[in-house]
Amino acid sequence: MLTLASAISEHLKKAQSIIALLPELSPDKREDQLGALVRLAHYFYLDARKIWANSNFAVPPLETAKKLAPLITGAYQIEVFPSKVVLDIPLMLPKRKAVPADAFLESLTMFLKRESYRLPRFEQATVIFEHHYAADFPQRDIRDHDNHEVRGVLNVLERYLLVSDSACYCTNIQQTKRGDKTKTRVIVLAGQVNLEVLYNDSIQ
Repeated sequence: MLTLASAISEHLKKAQSIIALLPELSPDKREDQLGALVRLAHYFYLDARKIWANSNFAVPPLETAKKLAPLITGAYQIEVFPSKVVLDIPLMLPKRKAVPADAFLESLTMFLKRESYRLPRFEQATVIFEHHYAADFPQRDIRDHDNHEVRGVLNVLERYLLVSDSACYCTNIQQTKRGDKTKTRVIVLAGQVNLEVLYNDSIQ
């Protein structure tokens, strides 16, 4: 029977084997493997949760799963401009209120903390969440926007990019796109987009 301890060991071995290969790969292949590393960590959280339900371990799986958080920060990509920040996360956001969300948000926090020296802080902002799905991703599995853990991501962004994520200072937009890869792109723009102006312009 697979135990939590053996599952941790197996996933860590896979993660270490991916990391060992990175220096020898081309930039494109390296990006693919970093994405695989993030997905590996994400699926580990799900596996650990299932195993935990049938085990008697005293240490919660979330605590042990966090061991992978420092490894997956390298898979994030960020571009910083004076009035815009573009953050690429090579997987879908966790579902709302999911156990894996805490570990994911910890890795996001670690990444933004590492990059904080060059991040602007916007008093007024528009945050756009783009949920990208690969062309072969089944349409039936595309989530409704309210199933994504957007609230938790906003809380992390507030620490490093926003004066406040309250409605007085921040406008949030979500959209779904088809693309070459399944990922999440978060775009933070300086200033709140006036949606009424956009609407009025579109009907003229």
